Amino acid sequence: MKKFFAIVCMMLMSTAMFAQAGKTGVGLNVGYGLFKDYKPFGVGAKLQYEFIDDVRAEVSGNYWFPKDDAATLDVMLNLQYLIEIAPGVNVYPMAGAGWVNMMLTGDTKDFAKKVGADTSKGAFGWDVGAGVEYYISSNVKLNLDVKYLYAKKDGWKIDGVPFQIGIVYNF
Repeated sequence: MKKFFAIVCMMLMSTAMFAQAGKTGVGLNVGYGLFKDYKPFGVGAKLQYEFIDDVRAEVSGNYWFPKDDAATLDVMLNLQYLIEIAPGVNVYPMAGAGWVNMMLTGDTKDFAKKVGADTSKGAFGWDVGAGVEYYISSNVKLNLDVKYLYAKKDGWKIDGVPFQIGIVYNF
């Protein structure tokens, strides 16, 4: 029991030390998707946590508004490696995975309902890309992300390149 208690205490102390080294940020973004089947406008939110120097995890959720009778919602977890190219300017490659929900809208959705077909599909997806961020103050930064996003299930597919610009507040 003493060994178990000692291990738990060491884990808690190392977690506390680990958290002190990190930076957390929350942000909003807007984007334009160049997907093969449609080209929508989107909005999203993100939570970033730099858990070791120059390595950051980002959880993001984006909603791509209906266009061409389709809409998409994606929730992704990305890892980003920060490379400082000038004071206050970082570039970062990123890669991640998550959940993508593809939905029919408008007349196409109405028709699918009438014939008993699916009106939405959720699928595992992945992305890979790069971004650049510029600090406009010590806590606020602007960013531009470009990535390739892919998900496929039962003949439904999201396949393309979303561009996103955003603002993030670090605390």
